[in-house]
Amino acid sequence: LTLFSGLAVLLLAPEFFQPLRTLSQHYHDRATALGAAESLITVLNETSVQRSSLNEPDAVDDIAVLKNVSVEYANRGRVLGPIDLTVKKGSIIAISGPSGSGKSTLLALLAGFLMPSQGSLELAQPRYAWLDQQPSLLHGSLADNLHLANPHAGAPAMLEALHQAGLKALLEKLPHGLDSMIGERGLGLSGGQAQRLALARIYLSDASLILLDEPTASLDTETEEVVIQALLTWAAQGRTMVMATHHPAAIKAAQRHLEMRNGHLEEISYET
Repeated sequence: LTLFSGLAVLLLAPEFFQPLRTLSQHYHDRATALGAAESLITVLNETSVQRSSLNEPDAVDDIAVLKNVSVEYANRGRVLGPIDLTVKKGSIIAISGPSGSGKSTLLALLAGFLMPSQGSLELAQPRYAWLDQQPSLLHGSLADNLHLANPHAGAPAMLEALHQAGLKALLEKLPHGLDSMIGERGLGLSGGQAQRLALARIYLSDASLILLDEPTASLDTETEEVVIQALLTWAAQGRTMVMATHHPAAIKAAQRHLEMRNGHLEEISYET
């Protein structure tokens, strides 16, 4: 084998196997889509969550009402409850507690992802937004990801949302602006930038209830301040927020602090 032949083989090998790599990529995407479809079917087959009537006296002010609610799993037993909780419109509630104490399960209940094993759950909110530690960002442009929250948003509205989320400096560095591409799960962005892009998406939405699962986890102090300021701005606009967090700065921004202990909620007084 001569040097020329060996180099030719090395250069041509990737092209030769490219169709096989493409096939494997599409096969993986298909398997992921099938798994997602099965999860969607499970959710769609769930019994509809009971929603409170707006004709009731307190329904306008109550976003969610949980009475004696518990959640149980076949292999784990009871993971939450029994708990009672009323979420008022325009309130900011911080829920702290150790990992596995039931904070994320409570958020899933408020989103309607889960049905309680016992007790009653009444949800009055028409729309909600969800933000967790790893926001769902798609392969596409910044505009594509922002349009997921508001398909009709124009460039000025999207630029304002990015500015409110603290991404103005990043946007000024990108040669293609809103048309700049990012990868799946925010590939090409830092963790803080991905979190702020998700914040901008919520800013564009008209969600009345915002659910946040550790929104300031793994963020630096500067980015955390941006997130907290966004929470306060949304509260001033009349939006309702429930967040699972253990960060003191985020808890301080809340009006109510609830601690989850072994699946039970305990109100923490700021006076103490």
